[in-house]
Amino acid sequence: MTDVSVNSKRSEENSMESLDWMLSVDDRLLGYFGEHGPGLCPEAAGMLGLHVSFAEQRCETLCEHGFLYKHDTRYRLTDLGRQYLDCE
Repeated sequence: MTDVSVNSKRSEENSMESLDWMLSVDDRLLGYFGEHGPGLCPEAAGMLGLHVSFAEQRCETLCEHGFLYKHDTRYRLTDLGRQYLDCE
């Protein structure tokens, strides 16, 4: 199985998951949940100056890729999300 790395500044020598799907706003959302803990997407959107619908779309994408976890209406970082923030 391929080793999955979350460092977006990866070298081509390593076999790593491509993070080409990520947008710069994803870093900001992950950073928000990393700093503030589990929370609501509209709160994160407000603090980051994002439209709620766009932030929700990106949070869902981050969930699909394993960086966030959604329980009811709250998002929280996963271990992978925390690892990504630690690598930045």
